[in-house]
Amino acid sequence: MGLLDLVQWVVQGTVYVGLTAVTGGLFLLYFYQNNLIYPAHFPPGSRQSVSKPDEFNLNDYEDVTITTPDNVKIKAFLIRRPKGTTEQENETVDFATALRDGVRKRGPEKQDAEELAEYTLIYCHANAGNMGHRLPIAKVFHSRCNANVVMFSYRGYGQSEGSPSEAGLKIDAQATLDWVLAHPQLRNTKIVVYGQSLGGAVAIHLASTNEDKIAGLIVENTFLSLPKVVPHILPYLKYLTFLCTQVWDSETTIQRIPRLPILLLSGGKDELIPPSQMAGLCYAARSARGKTKAPSTSTVKRDEHGIRFIVFPNGTHNETCVQRGYFDEVLAFWRECIVGDGSQSKSGETLVPKDVSNVDGVLEAYKTIEKGGEGSRLVTGGLGVPRM
Repeated sequence: MGLLDLVQWVVQGTVYVGLTAVTGGLFLLYFYQNNLIYPAHFPPGSRQSVSKPDEFNLNDYEDVTITTPDNVKIKAFLIRRPKGTTEQENETVDFATALRDGVRKRGPEKQDAEELAEYTLIYCHANAGNMGHRLPIAKVFHSRCNANVVMFSYRGYGQSEGSPSEAGLKIDAQATLDWVLAHPQLRNTKIVVYGQSLGGAVAIHLASTNEDKIAGLIVENTFLSLPKVVPHILPYLKYLTFLCTQVWDSETTIQRIPRLPILLLSGGKDELIPPSQMAGLCYAARSARGKTKAPSTSTVKRDEHGIRFIVFPNGTHNETCVQRGYFDEVLAFWRECIVGDGSQSKSGETLVPKDVSNVDGVLEAYKTIEKGGEGSRLVTGGLGVPRM
């Protein structure tokens, strides 16, 4: 084989390998993206085993099955909060307490005749695990915000039927809201929707189509859209985002919420969802309501046009909700914007950090969970994968 033949062989081989890799990437991204976006089987056993509220001393609850308009049965919990109950009448609930309360004390109690608290939280969970993994967080909302909590596992998650997709999750969220609105004890309560990561996109969509039925929206570490966040997580796919059939365009959707009070909670060291994307959501929402400053790596106003933006400087993607002051901010927003007590209002600006590096950040997320830190156990239930 001559030199020219050798060079030609090497070039042809390189092109062949490159085309094979690209074709394989195209095939995987297009046909298996739902498996990547919705890892409902992690951790192993998540489709079979779902923790119950009474394992965390949330004994007054109901295990609910909701049938969606397309005839998919999804599972949900209604965790009741009796009217007139105050946090002082119970133990002070924090994350450490919630994590320790792992011993089942008694079965679920139904008190259908009892009047319930006037607030209901609908909890939209992240993309891995099931609703049971988020019970410690639900317990804090239940106690500190004096709220009933409705949690649901999306189709294809936990013990819900079906397979997950963007269209399907939107149907599930709407069916859950409709169930709350039809419930004799909940239909007249003030409803707040809370979503983490992918669940934030679910919550934003639900609020955009039901603004007249909802009192507030709380979103943590959520992306502008999947095509815009994929290049940060997987840079080698940045030219293939046109293949995304799952879009979750929250940047556009949040602009269709013109009046609702919104709280945006961002982790300054989020290694999966760049903090700049949360700032971008804030800008999109505010710009739809009036003139506002474009997002940057400098500062963003804390409060403007009914939208509050909070950054927790050391919050990673999985551990933002265990940062000091997280639930103090949630409670301040709740009292001021949901209850109507303006005494908690603050002013000023919040620093928006530079985005954490992409691939290294994903690896750090895995390391965080492997170390078994408090946030990894709490938010993911020991998922073994970073949530999105």
